[in-house]
Amino acid sequence: MWSLSRARRAVIASALVMPLLLLPGASDAQEQGPYPGLPELPSEQDQATRNTYGWLGVAQVGRAYSPVAQQWGRVPAGLLATNIEFRTTEFTDDNGDLNVTADYDIYAYLLPTGGGGDDYGVSPVITIRTVAFGSIPTEVQLQLRQRRDTSDLPFGFHIETQFTDNYARQLRTYPPTGFEDVVDVAVLGLRIDAVDVPLADTCATGPSARLALASEAVVVDQGAGETFDQDRGFSGIEGGTLDGSLDIPPFTGCSTPDGDDLSAVLTSVISGPGNPVTVKLGILGCYYGFDEETFAPLPALPGTPIAEAGCAPDVSEDVEGIPSPLPFPEGVDDEVAP
Repeated sequence: MWSLSRARRAVIASALVMPLLLLPGASDAQEQGPYPGLPELPSEQDQATRNTYGWLGVAQVGRAYSPVAQQWGRVPAGLLATNIEFRTTEFTDDNGDLNVTADYDIYAYLLPTGGGGDDYGVSPVITIRTVAFGSIPTEVQLQLRQRRDTSDLPFGFHIETQFTDNYARQLRTYPPTGFEDVVDVAVLGLRIDAVDVPLADTCATGPSARLALASEAVVVDQGAGETFDQDRGFSGIEGGTLDGSLDIPPFTGCSTPDGDDLSAVLTSVISGPGNPVTVKLGILGCYYGFDEETFAPLPALPGTPIAEAGCAPDVSEDVEGIPSPLPFPEGVDDEVAP
């Protein structure tokens, strides 16, 4: 039988490994949109067009570091259901050059890719394997959950981004994009030394884990033959890389059937501020399918495997449809880190 004293030996090394995209969330009640499980989204142009024709998917990967466990972890490829509204504006700068700015208004919803639930707004189940005190095998299952309204509709992560083309100078500028949200980090399963540790389904931080990410500013000199690189900056349609941190608050509700409360144990080995996180997004162009009447692209359904999401092919080795796994810092063994 599992006991609290034995649980104290568990070191869950990679508790931060989960699909993350941190975007400002809404706080008001939402209306059901045209697709079950997804809300009606606001629009500055035409709301009906946006909610019917604005859906594209995007693949993502990432990496994270836990200062508490001193462990790097990799985020496997996952999917987001995204809705995009696009517009362009022209202006003449102080040098008399014509500039065109492309603005992207994006809402993104986590998908339990290949398993982990039937709802939008939750990530796949992420299984992390490590060892406690160098010898005790430890496994934890985690899930990231977006906030939900009183009708159980998820609040999408929201990002506004842009790039500007200066045609005379053949320069494309990607300004930095910063955003944050709060999410719920849930523990779905725990296994230590080959023994399953049953936990109540209430074991989570609640929707109070603060995530904040930002991209760097990038200027691409197209006249010199330069092209956008997803490893630097963020471009709405071409994806990109976001760096930031995750603040994990204490866990609650982590009781076993025997009445042992492991909340403090999990808090001691997972929770803390400033956990570094990097997310890389592929091309926003995963076409799951099309409506037979409107021919509108359909949002991918929860549980859709990436291989069946219709993601765009790579444009180049620097702009990928499904991003390659992010490397760990120099000196970290890829074969050891989860």
